[in-house]
Amino acid sequence: MKRRFLSPNRKANHELIQIPEELQSYANSLRLLNDIPLTYLLSNVSDLENESIRFGIVDINWTDAYLDGAFSIGRVCAEDGCLDKLHLKKACMAQDYFETPRMKKMHPNHVKTVRKCMKTSKLAEDFEVISVVLIRSGLMKAVNNINYSAYDENGAPLPILRIDAISDDIMICLFSGLIDSFILEEPMTNLRYGCYKVDDNLQMNPRSTVENNEVKFGQTSEEALIINKKDENIVDENGRLHPKALAEKIEKFLKDLKWLDNDVITPSRFAFEMISVASRGVFNKTK
Repeated sequence: MKRRFLSPNRKANHELIQIPEELQSYANSLRLLNDIPLTYLLSNVSDLENESIRFGIVDINWTDAYLDGAFSIGRVCAEDGCLDKLHLKKACMAQDYFETPRMKKMHPNHVKTVRKCMKTSKLAEDFEVISVVLIRSGLMKAVNNINYSAYDENGAPLPILRIDAISDDIMICLFSGLIDSFILEEPMTNLRYGCYKVDDNLQMNPRSTVENNEVKFGQTSEEALIINKKDENIVDENGRLHPKALAEKIEKFLKDLKWLDNDVITPSRFAFEMISVASRGVFNKTK
């Protein structure tokens, strides 16, 4: 059987071919590391310890080889290989960020907000430089709707390529470009009780209302106040908290820290400890 090769004219004709949207979406999915086991993303899973965050860059050579392998199915001649290379090259080219599958799935009002934050509608999404953030924390299970954002060295927001939970406590974030600062924060509307669930217990991290050489106002205690859900004095059989018993437990905890101004916890101080406002974590490369 004779092997067929592309002539210059045939190559020129292929350059006019538009990549089908399904094929483009499939290539995007592969470049964004979808359906790849965590053991393939890390040289050693133990490198991602509990309560840790890791930053890195996606190896473009690895993803090129990954796509080449996926597109090689059904490749039987040299012409198919040349056509695949053309498709792979186009699949890697930048495209309008607001025309990408991620943005198309969003509500129009959300897209308007993103446009306003980005301050331009000409932002491009490409796969030449992809920064990756891997987060492993119980926070992923305890708090919903955490916002993730990244910025370059000039303070410009980086386009989000992917944000997904790949397990109960592991989150992967991919951004187009090099990260200089990374921020994760709770929604500003997420005003809630200060208790959060960890395993079968409730936990709190009381805050200080005093300020001296040892503590600053509003500082959160490093040691957590554990509220055992099986303690009938605090939690009844219907799962409701007893405010008086809980206040007494908080009072004792604050006295041990020497963070209580008065001998008795007041209603306003109890409310201050029970209400938790949105928190923010900032990681900066240059600082």
